[in-house]
Order: sequence, then structure tokens, then C-alpha cells
Amino acid sequence: MDSGFTGQWAILPARVRYDRTLPANAKLIYAEIAAKINEEGYCFCYNQYFADRFGLKPDTVSSLVKRLEEAEYIQAVSYTHLTL
Repeated sequence: MDSGFTGQWAILPARVRYDRTLPANAKLIYAEIAAKINEEGYCFCYNQYFADRFGLKPDTVSSLVKRLEEAEYIQAVSYTHLTL
């Protein structure tokens, strides 16, 4: 078994689960985001994380995240210009 899996539960509210305008993989990403939310209500995962976890291309993940944003289920912030 993959040691990267933890005992986290994925939450998928009915309004997202039954939204026929969303692709199934967008719902899966929503559930993973919900599982990764910290105490302040934020999820700090890059698209590459979701791509690796679910066997998707990063561009596909970006498109699915955009669909979730457009449906107003999430609010995403891009850190592409972040310098550490």
C-alpha cells in the first residue's frame, strides 16, 4: 500500500456531488481539497500534487480547478510568481 495515503476523509457535499455541469474528476479534486484544508480553511497544494495523485496532466488539473472556481465552489490563488 502507498505510504502517502493517510486516514483523511474526503468530503463531497451534495451540491457538488449532484452538479451535472462538473466532470467527475473535478468532484474528485474538490473532495481532495476538502481533505487537505487546514485549520484556517486553506489548502496549499499545487496542481502537480493533484496530477500525481490522480494520474492526470497538470493542465487538466488546472482546467478542472477553473471549473470549480467558475461554479463558485472554491476560490483559488495562484502562486506562480512567488519567490522564496
